[in-house]
Amino acid sequence: MDSINITSAWTDIVQYFFPVFTAPTASIFLNLVTGWILCTARKTVTCMLPLADPQRIHAHDAYHRFFPDGVWASSQLWKHLAILLVSIFYPRGIVLLDLDNG
Repeated sequence: MDSINITSAWTDIVQYFFPVFTAPTASIFLNLVTGWILCTARKTVTCMLPLADPQRIHAHDAYHRFFPDGVWASSQLWKHLAILLVSIFYPRGIVLLDLDNG
């Protein structure tokens, strides 16, 4: 698999979550997730930035503001993730869950 296909697949996977975010926040999300995957040091925003945005398209503060101030719903992010994972790992049939209310 060449790097073009890997990059396209990665972008497709991350863009699946874009409906959860506003347009500016989605762009920052893509960069942060990419930086998080590529970062071999501590997973802090500051350590991820050189990998997340090497051309420095967004301001440094924009990445730090993503978590407390970004417009997105974590419940919708988890819902999108659950739908994606079930469609990949259990595409047909009934998904049996064993849940605990505690």
